[in-house]
Amino acid sequence: MNQEKFVRLITKELVGELTFQEAKELEDLLKEDSINQARYNIIREYVAGEQVAEKSNMQLLEKVRQKIAAKESQIDIAQPKRKSGAWLAKVAAMLLVAIATAILFYTYPTGKKPELTHLVNTPNATRKKLILSDGTQIVLNADSKIQFPDKFEGDTREVRLTGEAYFDVHHDPAHPFIIHTGKMDVKVLGTAFNIKAYADDNFSETTLLRGKIQVTLRDRPSDIITLKPTEKLVVNYSSPADRGDRNGSTNVALPKITYLQKKDSMVVETSWLSNKIVFQDEEFAELAKKLERTYNVHIEFENERVKQLVFTGIFEQENIEQALHAMSLISPFTYKINQNQIIVK
Repeated sequence: MNQEKFVRLITKELVGELTFQEAKELEDLLKEDSINQARYNIIREYVAGEQVAEKSNMQLLEKVRQKIAAKESQIDIAQPKRKSGAWLAKVAAMLLVAIATAILFYTYPTGKKPELTHLVNTPNATRKKLILSDGTQIVLNADSKIQFPDKFEGDTREVRLTGEAYFDVHHDPAHPFIIHTGKMDVKVLGTAFNIKAYADDNFSETTLLRGKIQVTLRDRPSDIITLKPTEKLVVNYSSPADRGDRNGSTNVALPKITYLQKKDSMVVETSWLSNKIVFQDEEFAELAKKLERTYNVHIEFENERVKQLVFTGIFEQENIEQALHAMSLISPFTYKINQNQIIVK
């Protein structure tokens, strides 16, 4: 793989200057090489929760330099035995320095203005409200990322989303609004809807509250799915890895459209906007992901049976210990909390 290209693309992503085409190229490069996927994960860990576009790039450079020494010995990447862990640590450290140095270069670009100029990340237990240049309002849920231009130009208004967000799109029929996610694109004229497309989930879903939207799956671009108000589209994958393999194929179930379910006059899919966790007949394994994002914790299961327990309920004011205690009263299980680490038995 062209190492210079990899450094250039990940650097542009960190400073919020990655175009849609370049984002696709980076995704393809990561799928082709597990070593670089591991390096990418390490680099993203360093800047997780940081809104790079709003930070001093000199500060980011210094941060990366400081992290290298502390992390070198912790790097553990699957590799043929002839390559030692120390060798991998050294390569990863060199890559981080190259990226940090390149960030300084991209801070002062010349020539054409990049297509994407803003990258906003939200860490766990954090949400952020955004208003785009066209008046579109977005609420970004925890552990999510969105890329968008400083000003929309051309015939369409396009953004790229990883994670979950609620959109209230400014009505402009002449300039459709398009949201790109890992496996589907959503096209709207002006409407309110919710998109959930986390990288570690084995499904993606789009929920329409008002208006009309069109959804196109990346692996079936000729099939356009139109949603009407109170409808939800769910696309399931066998596993998160099945979103796309090295040959570009996918293992995607047929999309399913269902009607929204209300609980206590509230739409479950957008309950997070009101700081509520609403779950209905949900397995503990999936519910744990919501708890991790909401409370900024890591949950590890030591009992496969417990992962399959099914729960229905609402959390609003509860802290993580209160939430787990309430769940354990419904379906018995034990747990141990050590700061942000939780072991469920």
